[in-house]
Amino acid sequence: MFKESYNTIAETKTVENTKGRPKSNAAKGRLKTAKGAHEKMKEVLTFALHGLMTAFINFNAAIVSITLQSASEGQVTTVINDFKTQIRELTDEVSKTSNMQIEKVEQHEAEMRSLLNKLSDELKLDANDRLEEHFIKKQEELLRKMQTYIIPGNLLIEPTFDLTLIKKTLPPLSSSSQPPSQPSSQPPSQPSSQPPSQPSSQLPPQSADGRYVMKGDQLSESVFEFYQRNMPTGESFVCRYAKRVKQLSDCFQQTGPILVFRLNYSGKFKSSNEELPPTFHESDWKEDDGKGVSGWSVPNRRIDSAIRRAARVEEDERRRVREVTDGGKPRSTPFRSFFSYGKLMSAKAQAVQLSNRSAILLTTTKMLLGELQDDSFAFSMSRDEELQKLRGYDLSRVLPENDNNRCTPKNMPCNRAAKYRTFDGWCNNLKHPEFGNTFNELKRLLPPAYEDGIDEPRSFSSSDNLLPNPRVISNVVHHDRNIQHSMGRIYSHMLMQLGQLIDHDLTHSPFDDSLLANCSSCDSFRTVSANCVPIPIPFDDPHFLPGTCLSFVRSIPGQRQLGARNQLNQISSFLDASPIYGSTDCEAEVLREMEGGRLLTARLQWNGRDTLPQRDETDECRSAPQFPCFQAGDDRNSQHPALVSLQSILLREHNRIADELSSINRHWGDEQIYQETRRIVSAQWAHIVYSEYLPKILGREVVKKEELLPLQSGHFEGYDSECDATISQPFATAAFRFGHSTIGRYFPRLDPHFRPVASDVDIADNFDNTTVIYDSEGSVDSIVLGLVSTRQMALDRHVTDGVRNHLFSVPGVPRSGLDLISINIMRGRDHGIGSYNVYREYCGLPKALSFFSLKGVMRDETIERLQAVYESADDIDLYTGIVSELPLEEQLQEIRQTSLAALICANSAATQLHRDVLSLPHHFLNKLEDCRQIPSINLGAWKEKGEWFQKS
Repeated sequence: MFKESYNTIAETKTVENTKGRPKSNAAKGRLKTAKGAHEKMKEVLTFALHGLMTAFINFNAAIVSITLQSASEGQVTTVINDFKTQIRELTDEVSKTSNMQIEKVEQHEAEMRSLLNKLSDELKLDANDRLEEHFIKKQEELLRKMQTYIIPGNLLIEPTFDLTLIKKTLPPLSSSSQPPSQPSSQPPSQPSSQPPSQPSSQLPPQSADGRYVMKGDQLSESVFEFYQRNMPTGESFVCRYAKRVKQLSDCFQQTGPILVFRLNYSGKFKSSNEELPPTFHESDWKEDDGKGVSGWSVPNRRIDSAIRRAARVEEDERRRVREVTDGGKPRSTPFRSFFSYGKLMSAKAQAVQLSNRSAILLTTTKMLLGELQDDSFAFSMSRDEELQKLRGYDLSRVLPENDNNRCTPKNMPCNRAAKYRTFDGWCNNLKHPEFGNTFNELKRLLPPAYEDGIDEPRSFSSSDNLLPNPRVISNVVHHDRNIQHSMGRIYSHMLMQLGQLIDHDLTHSPFDDSLLANCSSCDSFRTVSANCVPIPIPFDDPHFLPGTCLSFVRSIPGQRQLGARNQLNQISSFLDASPIYGSTDCEAEVLREMEGGRLLTARLQWNGRDTLPQRDETDECRSAPQFPCFQAGDDRNSQHPALVSLQSILLREHNRIADELSSINRHWGDEQIYQETRRIVSAQWAHIVYSEYLPKILGREVVKKEELLPLQSGHFEGYDSECDATISQPFATAAFRFGHSTIGRYFPRLDPHFRPVASDVDIADNFDNTTVIYDSEGSVDSIVLGLVSTRQMALDRHVTDGVRNHLFSVPGVPRSGLDLISINIMRGRDHGIGSYNVYREYCGLPKALSFFSLKGVMRDETIERLQAVYESADDIDLYTGIVSELPLEEQLQEIRQTSLAALICANSAATQLHRDVLSLPHHFLNKLEDCRQIPSINLGAWKEKGEWFQKS
């Protein structure tokens, strides 16, 4: 508490008092800065005067503040009673802190006194004004005047409030509006020994002599007289400070002599045994002082006005865009690719609601910073400092946030005894229930690298020239080359497919799907929406028509405070099998049969096997209505047949386990079977990721060092509640997109004996097309067996043209696709991601001072390609830099039997399989085995024991 206040005021230069009215804008600016410094000084002093009292109960809190409003005595009583209720609730919580250690108290006191001395030096106070001396001298006197006492056990007793004391300290006023005479020098009145009076709320708002309501010009004198009457003028620093504030400006604008005592809660309650749930929030206790952002002289009314203006601007803009785009409908066949891709990446209703609010905040930020640049009281702060100040503004009054709805309930306190996880990740972390939650902002590891520091995508190089066109980078650096994986044990194409499903379980930053079909025009950023950032096609492009543009739409904003743009993640950040179950309660509900704990399915007629349930919407599905696309926990499920096939395996596993649990525990109802099955499948899923996927991606030595391998026995005891699981920006926009380079263009379809049963599936012709899933010659099983038997492409800078030229292309329509790599590069700039060099430094690696410095990190040919498009190593985009580097490999016990091979054996036509399906089969290292020999989960461990359960 003291450190924060000290740091704030130490940043503000104190100036000499200015007498009279300022005669120039510069003088006015210095005056306002001085006023801010003195106001903050008063706040710091108030902290100091009451800090020792709160130190004994080890939580940061008691601030005495003066709220000046026009109010009756009844309203005063209401405010005080409200506070008494609050303090009573706090007292109950504080009573759990009785066994404090004296050493901690002494340490806190010593730190506080040191900071007070430092603050005194910084403010250049003379000996009479030393804060520590006055703090010690006035400690007992102030506590007595507040009638607040510390009792044995370190408990805080509810303060008593004597309104007669307050009234006696205020001078009688005449009915005239003229200012009262100078304060009397008579000694202050003493508190009455009688019990505190409780004025009736029925009293008139103004008594006959005008004691209870005062005009603005009377107010400041009366407040200062209150200080003077209660503290000797010759000794009190507070009194001298009050005089200085009075000299500087007419700083109190409102009316009414109300003394309001508030407890400003800024810590978390702790007892000697356990941490209590965070049932109190700082914003609930924050007093509106009218000054707006702390440490900044921008008043509340100015910020609130800007927010209201920004809301009108954004509403008008949304209306205009709807008219221009005609609801985002595809205008002709070539635009179907944009429409299909847009629908898969569309924002959910709650994400749209959050985005609309974020857009208002972004526009407000631009308005305020633009206005302040021209203000007479300009600040000597950097843009980052200005944005940091804005982020601290309390928006609850003018733009409240309401994200607690039926689909994502935010129940508090968290239920520590809950057996099953929530769908949106809420309360996964009991101490920080919001960590990793659905619709959270993506986490930034570094400040955003926007061109204007707020919103504009990075577009200029380190030498102030334009950054290279993403499509040019794609053509020069990431062009197609058929290089398959060949290092050590050869990985299968299933490794790529598993990685995509993991990504769909962790990240989804949506955009406004109504814009994609309308953002391909090269001037759409001006004629359609500022969220259109079309990517120009170079004149020597080998595939697309030169002079045209690729459509690109910015991710919707998701920041929840004033400041720079940030994006959101509309799914949970946890490995919770959300592509199967959904990331909200509402999504999960529509995917259930509501009988036997099963999930909805669609049954393939020709082989009787299940796949994902069909969805009703057909506009964005290429193969509909004859072959409908599917519905699952993630909207991207029908992106291509291989993804549908792997999700179908997990869906079948859920229903297989649900059926078996139902048979061995016949007394279980639908809900228990469903939740227990979901719990098992989620554990299997996490085990596969940690034990099979990560060792191949990171290397076994790395996962051992970082303790990422699942334990062979026992339970993990290293849980860190302070570790924020929220997905980070560079992970979502660059690092985990490395898998795009491992995509092969063709997917073979094989029978259980690994013989071809149908032609290969060309990914370029099958985006958002489910025809092959319904094909009697192929379908889910044959595609899965093809994935585990086909070599994966190498992890390098090269990417197949199937996604680099033909992403969501319309078969038979030339140049109708998109470029996934151009999108990756532009998405990083859209999200304000810094360059590759910036993140090398962040990760503790040496900065590349030149392209030559990258030797040993990248191949010589790669460096030459980078040098051909980038002016400097400082300009390399993060995604491009990452993929250009040289590569560097009882119930719980039953879960440990899980493997992806076992899931495929149990839920497909396979009769034999190699145990490591993420690698190709090998006659010695990874030989084919009968599926019955591959260990699988034994659900008998979930059979409830007891005579009563056996009756049925």
